[in-house]
Amino acid sequence: MESLDEEAAAAQRAHIARLRDEIWSLDGSEYLRWLFITDDDADLSADDWRRRLLWQLFCRFEVSRDLHFDEARTRIAWDATAPIPSTEGPLPVRRWPAVTLHDAAVEAKVDAWLEENNL
Repeated sequence: MESLDEEAAAAQRAHIARLRDEIWSLDGSEYLRWLFITDDDADLSADDWRRRLLWQLFCRFEVSRDLHFDEARTRIAWDATAPIPSTEGPLPVRRWPAVTLHDAAVEAKVDAWLEENNL
């Protein structure tokens, strides 16, 4: 049985909501239409930051729990943080698996195949 932490999960949801609302209240933020919220394992200075963000969205994101709109419904926020196991909140959350890292040789083969096939 996985360990649930209702208090930490509620604190995480509140922190994400506060962060989102504070960003949306900044001067000039009316021009910010999309907001992606991630954990600190997404290094935006890395060459593969887009791949990491996509991984976080595909693996951590659940539409009914993690998609948020502002009051006017003109801006949208995606919460791609790793959820904390909980049975409370909008949806029950199970423990999420760790990040899977691929061998550099395998990545090179995949990249070569993509290039060969113009993908």
